[in-house]
Amino acid sequence: MSLEYWHSIQRSVIKVIIFFALTFVTALLYSKSIYSWIEHPLLHDLPSHHLISTSLTHIATMPLQLSGWVSLFITMPYALYELWRFVAPALTRHEQFKFLGVMILSVMLFILGAGVAYYVILPILFNALLQMAPRSVEVLPDMNLYLNFVGTWTITFGLLAQLPLMMCVLTYLRLFQSRIWFDYRPHAMVLSFVVGMLLTPPDVVSQLLLALPLCGLYQLGCYLAFKCTSENQKA
Repeated sequence: MSLEYWHSIQRSVIKVIIFFALTFVTALLYSKSIYSWIEHPLLHDLPSHHLISTSLTHIATMPLQLSGWVSLFITMPYALYELWRFVAPALTRHEQFKFLGVMILSVMLFILGAGVAYYVILPILFNALLQMAPRSVEVLPDMNLYLNFVGTWTITFGLLAQLPLMMCVLTYLRLFQSRIWFDYRPHAMVLSFVVGMLLTPPDVVSQLLLALPLCGLYQLGCYLAFKCTSENQKA
């Protein structure tokens, strides 16, 4: 790789770091407003309507942690754009549009997955978990643990939403045949529930809320892979 390419990579990395730093500072300035928005799904069903902090240090570290989550979320599309700018000169015009389309779709799927987790899955999950608590128990979640929980779930769903696109791309590149995805469908269903068991709290509701959408995404990926195979055969 020539020195010019290294300089190009270096410039792109520096731009991404600067963009991340700017979004981090901006998110830090508005961290209280952002956190008020993030805690809404839980406070809506929480009888006490407030969270607690079990450590004084968490009060100081929470805005930093929240700003990190937010800036990472916002920086990802820009980082993909810088990746496209670096790769684009080596591609034909047709390939550039395809590569750009895949990245745009990837960002949209990530936002969609994170949005579904925040607006649909988490409210259902919080309501179900709070219903399990005995009447004599007052539920007082810690704000730092809650932030980690929400951040983990939204990013996890955002990444899992990439599964159909990944399956389609691998099939389009002829690295996998669509028949393979269908043949391993039973294994994927079992693996979805194993992932749900490993990545969620030890309760059935949480596991199902992760495993069932993952099964649906795999089914969608099988369909898209089949369509990609048909397009390859026509070409």
